[in-house]
Amino acid sequence: QEYFYQKHRHQWMLTQAKVYRATGDESYILGWKEAYSDWLKKYPCPAGKTSQMQWTGLQASARAIDQPSIFQYFLRSENFTPEWLTVFLKAYHDHIENIIANWYEPETSNIRLSQQQAVTMAGILMPEFKDAASWLQTGTAAIGRQVTVQFNADGVQNELDPSYHIGVVADFYNIYRI
Repeated sequence: QEYFYQKHRHQWMLTQAKVYRATGDESYILGWKEAYSDWLKKYPCPAGKTSQMQWTGLQASARAIDQPSIFQYFLRSENFTPEWLTVFLKAYHDHIENIIANWYEPETSNIRLSQQQAVTMAGILMPEFKDAASWLQTGTAAIGRQVTVQFNADGVQNELDPSYHIGVVADFYNIYRI
């Protein structure tokens, strides 16, 4: 089941973008556009509350966290056309709105923090969107609460898994860096 979830997080796309930047080989962006277009066609963003695994939990937030970097790596390609920019930006906007409509419960989960990180990043990195100010306000308010709800009184992350502790601290650090 975890493999099925991981498949929809698209974490391999960031590596593909980095290889494109290192090599300049246009086949990498063409492959990315084909794979991402196909995925968007097969799994269109649902409106409002959803239980579709592809659009809930870590799946949508992992994609949304990586997409600004993917965008930067591919942006200068001759194959990053205005038409593709429109597809990409619409999909990104849909991701953020979907995350907000589908907050993971409980709030103390590392998954919720990941979602809030994605929304905060979108508000910071994509100020051109009409919803960016709202995303930033929603995200920063939520992140402020997360600083206290993610950790027990002894300082250990509340899910009691050392890898989650490291991941949550990394999430806060990444937000701080941005």
